[in-house]
Amino acid sequence: MLSGMRKLILSACAVYVVAVGVIAITLHSAKPGPSGQAIQGVGIGNYSAPNSIAYLSGQRLACARLPAGDAFAERCTVSIADKVLEIRAQRNGPESMNQLGGTCAAFYNEREWPCEMGMRHANVAWFAYISPQLGLSSQDMDVLRQHYWIENLPEQPFINLSLVIAGITTALGLVAVPVLIAPRVQRRSLTALITVYANLMLLPATFILSLWLTAGLWD
Repeated sequence: MLSGMRKLILSACAVYVVAVGVIAITLHSAKPGPSGQAIQGVGIGNYSAPNSIAYLSGQRLACARLPAGDAFAERCTVSIADKVLEIRAQRNGPESMNQLGGTCAAFYNEREWPCEMGMRHANVAWFAYISPQLGLSSQDMDVLRQHYWIENLPEQPFINLSLVIAGITTALGLVAVPVLIAPRVQRRSLTALITVYANLMLLPATFILSLWLTAGLWD
């Protein structure tokens, strides 16, 4: 019976690890761009009105450095509604009072569009905001939000995900540790002590894991 329970627990742990790995890979594609990239992400449309903006992660952009002497540091491109959106961006230099700002220029459908650098969250800067919405229809904007659905989610699902991961990890620890160590530790008091200690280690580890998985997607 114990052997069967051990196999079940090990299988559950393996499935859980794989599931967290899949979630991590999925979330990584929607996180802000690499720290050295001039643009961390893009907002297309009017962010002051609900359902009128579409966000894209900087991970979705193809970026390249521009030659020295150019007005901007990087050129980033992404396909939007079968046309190429090009954004040229430059973060503020060390002499600027605003180290979280920059300048940008956007080009789409053979014209230039207003672009300004701003914040996405309290801890995420250097988002290129382009408004109006590149001449895209409401249907095009809906398709864009659906295609990049993770970065267009509100903050609450990411907070809930962190809580779920913490809860499942703690539950697995409480169930798995006693079952897995029972054949080696006969004293119940020692088994309980090891279980408590293991979960005290799991809680901060789970918290750090949750922060890493959802970093940059909420305040």
